[in-house]
Amino acid sequence: MSRLNRLSRFRGECHHIVIPFVVLLYALSHPPVFIVAGFLLWRLLRYDMLYFVLSLGAFMVASIVLTVPEASDHGPIKTEGIISEIDVNREFPRMRLKTQTGDYIVYEETLSYRVGDCVRIQGEQTQVLPNGYFGGFDYQAYLRSIRIEGIIHADTHSPCAEQAFNVYRVRAFFHDYIDNTFENSDYLKAFILASRESLDETVYESYQSLGIAHLFAVSGLHVGFMALALNKALGVFSEKRGFKDVAIGLFLLGYLFVTGFPPSVMRASLMVCLLGVNHHLKLRFTPLDIVMMLCAGLLVIHPHYLNQSGFVLSFLVSITLILSRDFLEGRSVMAQSVIVSLVSFIISAPIILSMQGQINLMSIVFNVFYVFLMTLVVLPLTYAVFFMPFLDSVFSVVIGFFEGSVRLMLDHFSWFLTFHIHEGLVSVAYVCLAYRMFAVFKTTAILRVRAGVFLGFVTLVYASAWLSPAKSLTMFDVAGDAFLLRDANNRCNILIDTGEPDPHDNLVRALRRRNIRRLDYVLITHQHLDHYGAYDSIDANFTIGEVITNHDQVTHEGQWLSCGNIDFFIFPNDLSYGSENDNSMVKLVRFMDRDILFTGDIEQTREAAFAKRYAFDIDILKVAHHGSISSSNEWFLDLYEPHTALIPARRNNRFDHPSETVVERLEARDIVVYRLDEHGSVEFSKIGPLRFKKTALNP
Repeated sequence: MSRLNRLSRFRGECHHIVIPFVVLLYALSHPPVFIVAGFLLWRLLRYDMLYFVLSLGAFMVASIVLTVPEASDHGPIKTEGIISEIDVNREFPRMRLKTQTGDYIVYEETLSYRVGDCVRIQGEQTQVLPNGYFGGFDYQAYLRSIRIEGIIHADTHSPCAEQAFNVYRVRAFFHDYIDNTFENSDYLKAFILASRESLDETVYESYQSLGIAHLFAVSGLHVGFMALALNKALGVFSEKRGFKDVAIGLFLLGYLFVTGFPPSVMRASLMVCLLGVNHHLKLRFTPLDIVMMLCAGLLVIHPHYLNQSGFVLSFLVSITLILSRDFLEGRSVMAQSVIVSLVSFIISAPIILSMQGQINLMSIVFNVFYVFLMTLVVLPLTYAVFFMPFLDSVFSVVIGFFEGSVRLMLDHFSWFLTFHIHEGLVSVAYVCLAYRMFAVFKTTAILRVRAGVFLGFVTLVYASAWLSPAKSLTMFDVAGDAFLLRDANNRCNILIDTGEPDPHDNLVRALRRRNIRRLDYVLITHQHLDHYGAYDSIDANFTIGEVITNHDQVTHEGQWLSCGNIDFFIFPNDLSYGSENDNSMVKLVRFMDRDILFTGDIEQTREAAFAKRYAFDIDILKVAHHGSISSSNEWFLDLYEPHTALIPARRNNRFDHPSETVVERLEARDIVVYRLDEHGSVEFSKIGPLRFKKTALNP
């Protein structure tokens, strides 16, 4: 048996192939990791040149493309194209338009078209802003991953003069048939057409919380079921494997067009086709060979797939399950199901946690139950009711049971774990240790040692907030103000303001990425929405020690408060000003050997009163009122002489903050200026005597 075959069968050495694959996957956003990847690829070269060429070539192309910034066009646009998708079940209805220059998402309040229609659109192309958080969701990258060139808000639209036939009309036919025929059309479209747009958002979120949302992404389970059913049906006409493989291959290729090429369907369908080609041409590639080459090939065609969590999850889980084949052999069906669920849970955890911020530990058990339910009941009934509509009432009963059981499990039998596995080397180490744990072992003692090492590593990651020696000050990219003071070893966390309400909970996610679970103080500067609007979300997701607002600060003002190594002084304020901005809580913070003045939104009147009463030097100034011309007067800056200024004025804010006059005043005094609209989130940190600063944009 060749070395390649031994590796592909995971006889204790195949991690030499998988680990470089995973390292390179995460290295794209962390170039230093390429040093590690280079060493592992050298090891890989010893085993097989084919893998080396395919893996290195694919990821080099991906790294080059992904690191080249792409311009985000905006302004008036006039174009025409074919509607490939329509989504009306949202606050702002939208459609996907395929044009000669690329695909666009088009927002239009009154969508009177069908999928497959040709339309002319005239409107404003919106500039897609880059991600302003450290490690946050990058909408620009996501749009590139699904091949979207831009977003258009339509002003006028009209049908094209000619309405030629196209493949999307076939998709529209199936959508219309399902919508007009079945009561639970949303589930039929999800399971058959890989279209989740019609699913109720709240219901789908419950599936995500339970950890079974992957069952609604048409993947290996669904495609395998269809291929098996088609194979049985074709057996009526011919038992020749070649005939059946060709027919199944053609069906799956057509199915890809109908579903719109989602990553999970592509992987599963192309895997079936390539396995058939491999068999008939006697190429002797193993399933692992094929899935690795398929992933590399897709990345060469479209490197931005790496920004699609569905793509990454699909291939990571598939590779892991293939490698676990020997581990599964000889076990009962139930034992195999539990092991598959456990392996999938462990390997997908970093991605699930990055998307949701928490993971349901009971999903290991839930997946065993719901995979059986899906395989034995839901999927067979789905395809049966599609061809026999009279079964729709039975299907409704099954879906009712499905939804009811999910609510029951979520309310009474779920156990959530909230933490974050950091991207880059930490995620690479996690995946490598997970693969090593499931590698073939000779004795149970070896498994115990590997499992102990893995669990020890996960425990360290979970406790990373308590182990971190870094102290930091962070200005978050919110609409308004939000600052975090974080002492080393989780001794103290102070949040100053929360920004406006955010349906995406970006501030909550940013705090979770730091594995913060408790906020010792939340200080609300004043009662304007851009300073306290997201408080309810913060309160719902974190334990809060004490909340101090400008209206109840009297018990703490005029004295120094200590929290870990953070000392802060709340200046007295009798709330006598006519403006809530001038009634802002003003604080002096001593932290990281720096004096930091937080001024809230005070304006000229309060600045003058404050300057008459207090005079001292500071290192960092939180510029008042988002850099408005109403604040930061020259005499105020001359009195306190800051070295650094932080301006919390987000991009495209409706007040056009900060004022260029204020920025010029700061720069004229050689004050280093950091502003949200140019730098995104900003973080100053200190580890021992070493100081660091980083920005999410324009580093």
